[in-house]
Amino acid sequence: MFTRNPSIIFLVGWALLAGGFFLGDTGRIGPDFLWATGIGLIISGFVLFIICFVAWTYRWFFLPVKRREQARFFLELLSLAEESGHSIEQTIIEFSKSGERPLGEQFDRVARHIESGLNLPEALAKVPGYLPAQVVATLKVGHETGGMNMTLPVAQENLREKNQNARGEWVYLVAVMLIAVMIVGILMTYVIPKFKMIYADMLEPGEVMPEFTLLVLKISDTIKNNAAALFILLFLLLGVWFYCKKKGWLDTFWLLIPWRRKRLQRDYSRVLALLLDSGLPEEKAIELAAQSTSNRTIKKRARKVIAGLQSGLGLTEAIKLMDDSREFQWRLTNALQTEGNFVDALSGWHQSLSARADRQHQTFSTLMETTAVLLLGMVVGSIMVGMFLPLIRLMEKLVW
Repeated sequence: MFTRNPSIIFLVGWALLAGGFFLGDTGRIGPDFLWATGIGLIISGFVLFIICFVAWTYRWFFLPVKRREQARFFLELLSLAEESGHSIEQTIIEFSKSGERPLGEQFDRVARHIESGLNLPEALAKVPGYLPAQVVATLKVGHETGGMNMTLPVAQENLREKNQNARGEWVYLVAVMLIAVMIVGILMTYVIPKFKMIYADMLEPGEVMPEFTLLVLKISDTIKNNAAALFILLFLLLGVWFYCKKKGWLDTFWLLIPWRRKRLQRDYSRVLALLLDSGLPEEKAIELAAQSTSNRTIKKRARKVIAGLQSGLGLTEAIKLMDDSREFQWRLTNALQTEGNFVDALSGWHQSLSARADRQHQTFSTLMETTAVLLLGMVVGSIMVGMFLPLIRLMEKLVW
């Protein structure tokens, strides 16, 4: 229960803290029970913050690992059923009734939906989050075309790639950011005000502190006086980000990231080649290949390609409307003009895209990690320099 709504716990914690501080201040000049109640609310607020932190940690780092393993086992089960010639839906139902639980409670929900008469894609749609959206879309394409044996390896590779790149760098970046917020928060709200009081007593009349120190003190006062507003703004921005991501409004933005664009080009063209090789009509193949990417921008472009085909353009010309990348256009038009298997014609390019995307992603991750550490060091170092400048000036006076 706690892992489902940690944001509510966080808001309740803030409410308890605010109420606790208010009653605590009132209790200083009023009845003692108000002060005691305020302390109790403050302690309760901090306890809820700890619970919230544990829930978020489990939800964002440990639960995804568990779900990725369950998804991997699920696709392996589908692959075994396909290889043995058994019905995938019947295999899922029988495995669910066997009493084994490596695939989790959501797998049983999928099995119950299938037993009620739904097919595999429909059942997966009833259990959102069990498999990544792109994997579900790929399985749907395989089910609709009857080519599950072709699309299953694609889905497994997509999942394997997501597992390799899933949140590895984000764990490090989030940890660095949390440490930075804690250190800067303690320095700005507790340490710097202490230095400010000490220097106020030490300075002679008419003497002022260095400008850099005054700047640090001003920033400290601003953060201290507007801490609640800054936290609210931060959570509003995070809320807007996740809402836009959920609605698919960031799909165009993902295409601007080089390694994501390469992977989408690879995934789309690979499924398109499989569908065309299976003899599916061009318009249907373009539509289903776009659906397999679960990217709304790709789907919009696919509709433009289909409109081009309907207006009389050939596939080699219409496919250029899918992506303005010259490499993408040249590779696909060249493969379409080649007699024989489209998958084989594009396989070398797909391997090249995967390798280049992995290198770019790794380079970016390393750069982000290094930048985060450098920024943390610069911020903390600047604060410490600003605080010790008056002390250094005082020591110089004593020496001379």
